[in-house]
Amino acid sequence: MKLCVAVLLPILLSFDRFYGTWAQDEVIGGPRLIWIDRNSFGISSRIVNIEGDGRDLYDKVNVTGTVLTTVSRLLSEAQPSSKVAIDYDYDDNLMFWTDPGYKMVKKATLVKKGSITGVFHGTSNYVEGIAADWLNNKVYWTDAAYNWIMVSDYTGTYYHCVIDTGLDKPRGIAVNPFTGHLFWTDWGANAKIEMASLSGENRTTLISEDVHGQIIGLPNGLTIDYDSNSLYFIDSSNDNIYCVYLNNVSGLLQSSQIVLVGTTPKFGHFFDMDLDKNFFFISDWGNNAIDIVPRDNLDETRYLRPPGMFKPYGVVMYDQEKQPSQSMPCQTNNGGCEQLCLGDPGPDGYKCICSIGYSLQTDRHSCANLTSHVPQMQLFFADKDGICQLPANIAHMQIDNDNPYSYTCFLKPYNVTVFDYDIYNEKLYFYDRSDSYIKMFSLAHGGEPVPLFETGTVTGIAVDWLASNLYWTDYTNRMIGVSKLDGSYKMPLLEKGIMKPTAIVVHPSQGYMFWAEAEPNARIVRSDLSGRNLVTIVEENLGIPGSLTIDFEKQQLFWSDQEKKEVNYVDLDGTNRRAFLRITKDPDTQKDLNYFGLTKYKDFLFVTELTNNNIIVVNKEEKTHTQTLAVEELGAIKFYDKSVQPGEMPGACDIENGGCKELCLPTPNGPECLCQNEQSCKSVLRCPTSFLHGDIQGSAEGGDECDNTPGHACGFVCDEYFRKAQDITLKCEFRGDWNTNTDKLCVLDTTLEDFLLVTDSNTHQITLIDLDAQEPFKNIPLPIPEVDNPVAIDFDPVDQVLFWTDASKKEVYRAELDGSSKQTIASGVQTPDGLALDTKNRHVYWTDAGNPAKIERADMNGTGRELVFHVDLDKPRAIIVDSINGFLFWTDWRTKARIERARLNSEDRRIIVEGDLGWPNGLAIDRSTHKLYWIDAKLEKIEFSDLDGGNRHLLLLLQPESHPFGLTVIGQFMYWTDWQHQQIHRADKADGQNIIYVGPGIFKKPNDIHAFIKHPVYPTKAPEITTKSVTPKIPPTKTPMSKETTMINKLPTTTVGSASNNSMILHSEDHGHSIVMLIPIVVLLVMLGLSVVIFLIWRQRSKRPTLSVRRQFESPVYKNLTEETDSVLAYRDEDAADKELANTQCNGEPAKELGKYSRLQFDRDNEYVTFSQ
Repeated sequence: MKLCVAVLLPILLSFDRFYGTWAQDEVIGGPRLIWIDRNSFGISSRIVNIEGDGRDLYDKVNVTGTVLTTVSRLLSEAQPSSKVAIDYDYDDNLMFWTDPGYKMVKKATLVKKGSITGVFHGTSNYVEGIAADWLNNKVYWTDAAYNWIMVSDYTGTYYHCVIDTGLDKPRGIAVNPFTGHLFWTDWGANAKIEMASLSGENRTTLISEDVHGQIIGLPNGLTIDYDSNSLYFIDSSNDNIYCVYLNNVSGLLQSSQIVLVGTTPKFGHFFDMDLDKNFFFISDWGNNAIDIVPRDNLDETRYLRPPGMFKPYGVVMYDQEKQPSQSMPCQTNNGGCEQLCLGDPGPDGYKCICSIGYSLQTDRHSCANLTSHVPQMQLFFADKDGICQLPANIAHMQIDNDNPYSYTCFLKPYNVTVFDYDIYNEKLYFYDRSDSYIKMFSLAHGGEPVPLFETGTVTGIAVDWLASNLYWTDYTNRMIGVSKLDGSYKMPLLEKGIMKPTAIVVHPSQGYMFWAEAEPNARIVRSDLSGRNLVTIVEENLGIPGSLTIDFEKQQLFWSDQEKKEVNYVDLDGTNRRAFLRITKDPDTQKDLNYFGLTKYKDFLFVTELTNNNIIVVNKEEKTHTQTLAVEELGAIKFYDKSVQPGEMPGACDIENGGCKELCLPTPNGPECLCQNEQSCKSVLRCPTSFLHGDIQGSAEGGDECDNTPGHACGFVCDEYFRKAQDITLKCEFRGDWNTNTDKLCVLDTTLEDFLLVTDSNTHQITLIDLDAQEPFKNIPLPIPEVDNPVAIDFDPVDQVLFWTDASKKEVYRAELDGSSKQTIASGVQTPDGLALDTKNRHVYWTDAGNPAKIERADMNGTGRELVFHVDLDKPRAIIVDSINGFLFWTDWRTKARIERARLNSEDRRIIVEGDLGWPNGLAIDRSTHKLYWIDAKLEKIEFSDLDGGNRHLLLLLQPESHPFGLTVIGQFMYWTDWQHQQIHRADKADGQNIIYVGPGIFKKPNDIHAFIKHPVYPTKAPEITTKSVTPKIPPTKTPMSKETTMINKLPTTTVGSASNNSMILHSEDHGHSIVMLIPIVVLLVMLGLSVVIFLIWRQRSKRPTLSVRRQFESPVYKNLTEETDSVLAYRDEDAADKELANTQCNGEPAKELGKYSRLQFDRDNEYVTFSQ
């Protein structure tokens, strides 16, 4: 059993100012309900109680929550106190609780004016579970920041970490001293409930989210019914109570073994629970109450809400019957143990454990100081005195003038700059600047360091603890070296192209090495551990990288930048770059800060700052400053713990050295062999087992396994959504490369003939919908790296690349459809909502609704960026280019929204549509008819006009509560996206009929949409337009509605005449005489038609009510825009066009009165309009 925490600062602090006495004047007896509550402002936390068992309390609380008895305060403390979890030992009159505000576990004697003392100091802010083993006099608690479970005796003299691996967010905890077991909940990424012995051995998962996804979500409090040996727990994701019968339980439970007890009538948010024979007691955040729940009838729950009730946390039923006495081995002479005696399920009934800094001796009872120079879990840092160490929980120690901290150092005569360690062999490797040697030091036995070899100036050292190899960066000789950990087979691994390397780290389990270079062009590079398959993962906006460290839990790489005064991180493939720490100057002295060393442990990142010689501790998850520690001189920093060096043993090189004679280097492709002397040793390199969008699979000779060493041949398969461009056999060549360019072996599984491109903010994806496939259309999520909040999109058929904007990154990008060749076209675009390509003149345009608003353009490679318009713009949104006619169109969301047009040379700017516009989002051109389409998210409609704004038509009124965003027109259809329906819609572009969903329901917040047809037939140019642009008001007219649609739509109704319309009648000079003869007939028909139309319009207006609706919209500008608007909702009634709406009968029911919040709804089954309130 390994020690969990080493040299945690002893509890020899001044506790006086943290403690007081109970407010209670008399001895506190049971039964009584005790709980912790805190007010909503966090300025006060209390321990309160009410006397009585469950039955008494239930009778004293009426159905409204009123308490018919006295609720008294046991203890009340102001900030920084913030109590959370609570438990007790009844026979010893002790109460225990956690107080993250003071970073402590406390106890109090439950007697008159009983004292309050400390058990442990240095917890995190997330100590939310505590359990007392009343038979063995031990207290256990969970810590969700350090992800460990600790145990201490009641005095705090001896303490030990029983669990510190495999935890994510441990919360509730319970002990069964009769059986020697410990139980806890973990509501991290993979929620679960686990059990182990009281010393942390024989750990078992009882319930796992992976297996029982429908059962467990956010498990919180848990408690044990000792009479029935049953474990009860609550799940705050659904407020359910569950039960597990523990008899003969030894492993993962099946669903049938987990009993759903039920939930309370009022849905809340359960935090903690306890029980007695008849009732559950649950602290309920949602109802701000203690729920008193009859175990035999949950529906009869009563809610305890005394006057002045704060938010409840830990809760216990303080009752002697819940803690029956029993003789235990630890009760007699501490079980013979020198330090900690813990209950155990084994035949002896107990186990001796030693406290931090001690080891158990061969007699299994006595403890002695550790023989190892450094025990587990330490923070190491280099300073002028060698290497120094601090306790693991230094981030939460109470450090001030009353409680100073100190640290010890070793390797004092040596000038240590950088170092690393092998925790499994307890060896430390460091560079001694005084003689330019890399040396090895035994942490287990001490003594003098062993010189391994002389080098140039070493700026980084990294240990591969799985393959037992040592890597280092040599700044002087501009190379990366490698050797065995004992210094043998030393050789340069990379020399060519290495320029002034500054840092190095390795990821042995994935076979990766990362290093940084400072000059001439700073970069961070990833390669295999053999130095092959180099990929530059960071090069933009990089100053002088100082140190690197890996977060193995989140698979992220951190680096410090000494020039830019910041700390940043990326995923291991270089995507999702984020800033972590950007404080450039000391707030007091205004001196430039200099971040250098980095190390990550649990939820914390430790950073050395060289200007002030400080160690800065930051909570990585919350990005909050936790602690600053001043030391004399600083350099590299490392956290010494197995969680920092994870990996299964043995590794790929541990079995017969991976088949290698000298150096064995594990890589993602298998172990590779390097030789110092090629005459007596043969180097073996391996070809990659994966490549762009594909993987190697099977031997060319028909075997299941591929031998990827030189001279062998293999087959391959492509990733999902990709197909083979050519079906060939791959042969591995001498230098570990395949005999062909593997990047071209797999291509997207689509014809790229007719398709849609759709962006989605919430799925962070760009999706291709193949329109050539049979319905339902096939969708392909494009494998484009680092897509965050894509909004606008367009496609260049010339280079076969797509362009898009990212609202979160405030940039414009381009990439190939398979995600390769990604390039940033423009940065610093405040609100990039619209984008359009001029494929003829090779320009990309985008709108920016920031301040100031503007329209910009650049060449398609990102050069030549220039301002197009910036005057008289407010909120430019959609934009589209008509390359054939040389026009640019855009929408503007200003107070009086409008659509504008200008020539591509920025001349002849004019407003072409104005009035009866709300939020004009999507904009599209039908190039076959030379019509301009737009979609309005506020007025929920689609309209079109000529390219000058003339002949404006209302095409489609959308379903109420729609939120359309993008629009595109191609062929005979128009397509649009909708945030509310989370779908892509398609309809006939001519009349708005035949509305269907396109593609599967995979979208969450679909934004822009772009359609592409490979062989469209367009007129070369639009007819000349001579009329003045107009923006007519469109009077509504009834027209039949398709049964298939669920939307309320309108056909084109009113047309504004123009010279161009008249010229379309006179379309052929060869038929002039016939036309003259037809003129009188045409005139009569037109007059008759106009008369009918005018009559119908008059009749409808005289009967049709106007429905005024007040609605609240979410603005697609990614701001909180809320407007109160009046809008008219159109309706259709196919079978009763002439009926009065006030007399309409809906399934025999009188029509409801049109109210302020009414909605018109089309009933698909009965084919009529109904009202929905």
